[in-house]
Amino acid sequence: MLKQESNRITFNYARQNYSDLILYNVGKEQCRPGHSFGPYIRSHFLFHYVHSGNGFIQVYSKSDKLVCTHPVSAHEGFLIIPDVQVKYFTNDNPWEYTWIEFDGTCLQKLLQGNYFDMNNPVYADLSNQNDVYPLESLMQGIMQNASASYFKLIGFAYLILDQLTKTQPIHEELEFITASPQREYIKRAVELMRANYKKNLTIEYVAACLSLSRSYFSHLFTDEIGLNPCTYLNNLRLERSLEFLNNQDVPIKSIAKEVGFDNPLYFSQVFKKKYGLCPSEFRKQCLQKQANYYDG
Repeated sequence: MLKQESNRITFNYARQNYSDLILYNVGKEQCRPGHSFGPYIRSHFLFHYVHSGNGFIQVYSKSDKLVCTHPVSAHEGFLIIPDVQVKYFTNDNPWEYTWIEFDGTCLQKLLQGNYFDMNNPVYADLSNQNDVYPLESLMQGIMQNASASYFKLIGFAYLILDQLTKTQPIHEELEFITASPQREYIKRAVELMRANYKKNLTIEYVAACLSLSRSYFSHLFTDEIGLNPCTYLNNLRLERSLEFLNNQDVPIKSIAKEVGFDNPLYFSQVFKKKYGLCPSEFRKQCLQKQANYYDG
């Protein structure tokens, strides 16, 4: 059944007698600035693929306590797991995303096998030109074929699920780097950056620890991770800063220093470039949304 609004299209499907993988609906939306949904608990798995824009997803505990906040940008996606309370919202650069809601015994088995992490719901699209079925094309394809037969749609759903199981959450690169001399360098570099991001860590120092030149190390790292090492390190620091920004008692200057930025102004600049808001604006938005939730 098709449901269409000015900025949102949804296709809902009747329940079929197949238990392995069940498709409930697919849809696409161009969110409006400030779009927000939740906190809410879903009954089924729901994956959003972001084609453009910026926003955030927050995970809450069963006692309604905010557990973590993750940014979500273009060419990333977020997976909502059943019975986990989440809230997601965009800013002045709103998302355009496609989603698929599905469930079934295969998804439940993957959840039990720790393929999905409820506190780490964001996935980077690492599809490359050699992939026959890149994730973004699959998400676009299932929408373009939304009126096709149920079996064709289930085929798309399996391919999307295949991409999710081999595309790591963006915070878990280490688990998916397979063995090779070059990848061992990258694994050690990521370990070093995660352990020392709070310090005055430089890319030159990381390269020297690996006995590599800076240029060669940057080339290896970018080829493997998809980001240059400086951007990766900054992103790591910025993601850690989100945890502190949920606490209104910690000054912005102290947060910058705590996550490895000696210059608070530079911290604010790179934060705004990535998330579309300066740190103080992000904090104000988060606190306001939390207040609205508890007041409501």
